[in-house]
Order: sequence, then C-alpha cells, then structure tokens
Amino acid sequence: MKRSDQLSLKLLALAAATGIALGGLEANGWWQDSRSLPTDSAARVNHTEIRQLDYQRALGLMASGKRSPLTAEDRILVLERLIQEELLVQYGIAQDLLRADRKVRSAVLQSVLAGLDVQARAAVKQDSDNGLQDYLIELRNSADIQIGGQP
Repeated sequence: MKRSDQLSLKLLALAAATGIALGGLEANGWWQDSRSLPTDSAARVNHTEIRQLDYQRALGLMASGKRSPLTAEDRILVLERLIQEELLVQYGIAQDLLRADRKVRSAVLQSVLAGLDVQARAAVKQDSDNGLQDYLIELRNSADIQIGGQP
C-alpha cells in the first residue's frame, strides 16, 4: 500500500471516529447547539443575550405611544433597535469609551448612581441612614486598588 493511501486511510478513520464521538455527545445531550437561544432570550448579539423581558418592556413602551395595536413590523423594528443598541454598546466597550471619553464616563456614573436602589443599599447595611455611602465603602473595600507613586 502506498504511503499516501495509508495517510488517506488514517485521515478517513480519524474523521469517522470524530463523527461517532460527536454523534454520541449530541445523543446524550452533552453537546448543545450554541446557536440556539434560551427561552428567556429574544436575540443574541456576539454572545450577548437580549432578554425577552427587555424586548417585552420595549414593546410596551412602543405600544403606549400608539393608538393602534402593534404590528409585526413594529415588533421587528423594536427588536432591530435593541440589536443596534447592543452593537453600539459592544463597540463602546471595545473602544474603551468609558475610560477614554469623559462625557461617556460621566453619563455612566450618573446612571449607576441613580440606579442604586433601596435593595442594593440595604444589602450593605439594613439599618443605615446613609445607604449609598455605605455601599460605596463596601465596593471600595472589596476592590483591588493600586495607587502609583503620586496620587
């Protein structure tokens, strides 16, 4: 038998063994199709899920501004806008805009501070009158902070 025939036969055997192994994994449910969406997701953008809850909330906002019921086109438009928003968020993260752009940083910080609700503050200290300050202290205490030679 020629050397090239032996190599071809080995490659064929390897491919068959791989197919059998993957088939066995699929049959046992160990290898899930990563492209399928979880039931609580409306879409996936680069491995980031857009939750059904967010999609339904956006549909509700659109419906509240309309006199007629939502159409299929409206639903598609809302999902497309959520996808575009996620793409822009991912772009901003990739460009490190939170650190590079002071306006973006300021807007995010304002949003984070405004979004701290009673439960988050209560998780730090139930009986505190200054929940936000306690929460920030807890965040600082749990962070890995290194300061250079001159602050």
